[in-house]
Amino acid sequence: MPGQLSIEQLNKLAAEFGTPLYVYHAERIKEQYERLLAAFTGADSKFFYAAKALTNINILRYIRSIGCNIDCSSINEAKLALKAGFSPENIKHLFEPFSVAASGTGLGLSIVHKIVSEHGGRIDVSSADKGGAKILVELPA
Repeated sequence: MPGQLSIEQLNKLAAEFGTPLYVYHAERIKEQYERLLAAFTGADSKFFYAAKALTNINILRYIRSIGCNIDCSSINEAKLALKAGFSPENIKHLFEPFSVAASGTGLGLSIVHKIVSEHGGRIDVSSADKGGAKILVELPA
């Protein structure tokens, strides 16, 4: 794919897919991520994509495929990250309280994680087959 699309190509895409149409350049995304990695070679660093910047599921899947982690600032972003295939350990803020404008603060996973950890257990979060999240809590006998 060329670095730029012509007016004719854009019109053809708009006719085929409708408008508004958002076109993303996967190779460019990968190039920028690789430049970021190269800039911090030798440093103990971990990079997170800000989910709030763009929550397109296909972009999130691509971001995951190139090895990037994800930063979620809402429970819906965390659910979407799981659906995109991110593992819980690659989701920043998964077990922290979320602010939910209409109903206050979502403390569910934060409180569960704290209680389970205090009792020597573990919690496993994954994407459910038909959407949502599957949460497995294991406690010692």
